[in-house]
Amino acid sequence: MGSRNGKFSVRSAYRLAQTTQEGGGQATSSEQSVARKIWRGIWSMNVPNKVKHFTWKVCRNILATKENLWKRKVTQEGLCEECGNMIESTTHLLWFCKQALAVWSHIVDRLLKWRDAFPDLMERVMMICWGIWRNRNEAKHGGKRKTEEFQVANEVRSKQEAQIREVVRWTGPKQGQYKVNCDAAVFTKSREVGFGVIIRDCAGLDVAALSKKRIGLTGAVKAEAKAMEVFVQFAKDVGIREATFEVKGIGDIPSSIQNIFYDIIQDLQTFRAAEVSHVKRQENALAHLLAQHALHVVDYNAWLDECPSFIEHTCAHDVIRFSTI
Repeated sequence: MGSRNGKFSVRSAYRLAQTTQEGGGQATSSEQSVARKIWRGIWSMNVPNKVKHFTWKVCRNILATKENLWKRKVTQEGLCEECGNMIESTTHLLWFCKQALAVWSHIVDRLLKWRDAFPDLMERVMMICWGIWRNRNEAKHGGKRKTEEFQVANEVRSKQEAQIREVVRWTGPKQGQYKVNCDAAVFTKSREVGFGVIIRDCAGLDVAALSKKRIGLTGAVKAEAKAMEVFVQFAKDVGIREATFEVKGIGDIPSSIQNIFYDIIQDLQTFRAAEVSHVKRQENALAHLLAQHALHVVDYNAWLDECPSFIEHTCAHDVIRFSTI
């Protein structure tokens, strides 16, 4: 079980989970020292604490799966609600259920290619597993399946990391300040536009996020201008007073939207410290995903001190890369 050097890996975690399950929740004495190293590996992962706890529960096989609830006589049966003919075990839910396979089928090849080049592979895998688990629970309570969003998030990340020779890293703001990123997405068919805003502190941790939709606004330049207006107002609403606002360049400002920029400048003057800078598309992936997500909301979704599930692994990857600078 596990790697001999105690390094935490996908394989060692899987073996630990299997051994613990087969042993009735207890590892044998010969495996305890290796298990302790693996547990330390879990708690030292560079991911949010809730994902560490989730990983710990996966390895202990104590997630509230249908199988475990059935064994505790909480439910009448342990069948997977998606498949209908398989027991919903932890491994089935995260790896072999049709919903999980729909996610993994799009990224497993890239994960295998990354395993030697990127030391944070385990963090990537567990962030995706956490997203599958959380979205499954959301769907049970009437939420939306987010398979496509998992795919979009991983496509954005793969495009970033395919350019290893020209790595672009998200960089944090000054100590005690915040960085605010925004993006706009134009949905031509529905004549709508989505705005995405992400606010992070100097450690790269999420402070707030926003997905907002507006009907009847078309045109990329005007949409980007309105996105800037939205993210300055959102920063004010959550109490941010010192921030760097990162935006994509929109070129020459047409006279038709100059009034929008005038209002933005007036709003920025109410901050104690405010700086506006240009950001490359690769550094703006989170705001882009939030803008795309706006297509699926009625008006807006806001998250405070919480990272939206569909961008968690992308956000964690930003933090991991930022911490290595």
